[in-house]
Amino acid sequence: MAIPLRGPNARQRDTGHSNPERIMSITAHLDELRRRLMRAIASTLMAAAGLATVWKRLLHMVLWPWLWAEVGRKAVTHPMLLTLSPTEPFFTVINVVLAVAVVLTSPIWVYELWMYLAPVLPMAHRRWVGQALAVGLVLFWIGVGFSFGLLIPASLRFLLTFASTVFTESLRAGYYLGFVTTFSLAFGLLFTIPTWMGVAVKLGWIRMDQLRKGRRMALFASAVLAAAVVPSQDPLTLAAAILPVYGLYEATVQLSRWIRPLEH
Repeated sequence: MAIPLRGPNARQRDTGHSNPERIMSITAHLDELRRRLMRAIASTLMAAAGLATVWKRLLHMVLWPWLWAEVGRKAVTHPMLLTLSPTEPFFTVINVVLAVAVVLTSPIWVYELWMYLAPVLPMAHRRWVGQALAVGLVLFWIGVGFSFGLLIPASLRFLLTFASTVFTESLRAGYYLGFVTTFSLAFGLLFTIPTWMGVAVKLGWIRMDQLRKGRRMALFASAVLAAAVVPSQDPLTLAAAILPVYGLYEATVQLSRWIRPLEH
């Protein structure tokens, strides 16, 4: 038995006598969600197919953090990564291409999410939900760029110089490229946390005074998240990760003054 979902903006287009209340079952909602997800996945795969034609350029771009980390130590004009299996280069390239494709098609993912949510949202709520999604997308890009341009080189600079008189530097392709792509995407998602906090304030789940009182806990949580995401234990690198995360929390506290909670 299908459970109906009622609403003034339901997706059901049949507004005639057969469905005057525009009832839509959960099964139909899930089917719509599946179609939206398939479209987003298809767009990412199409982007990946196009990026695969320039995979060498992508690899050179992903090597930039390594080059930046080596500045001041020695000249590395043509860095070479180590592979230990015949299939490692192929699957490593695929992972890099997919990661870049996800970043490039992130607007499509947000668009599909918006198109799924908009029909069931009251007209009064559509504007702020759309703004929250747009801000989350921008913060995601900022987080990816911040980690790729600053945190990863700083981490590599510490890791590659740690006990350099004992160990010989030799970066494995799968580990290095996986580290760069995973770390960048994870930090990008981490930067979207203020968006969800702002949504919680808007919905009345969190009050502004609670955010103010939670500064110490937020600083501790920022340190824990930074330690979990950043592989380096270098204090400077950890501080470079903690400060922007906590700074986003503090920005959310200040912006919450202009967020008017919904009336229940």
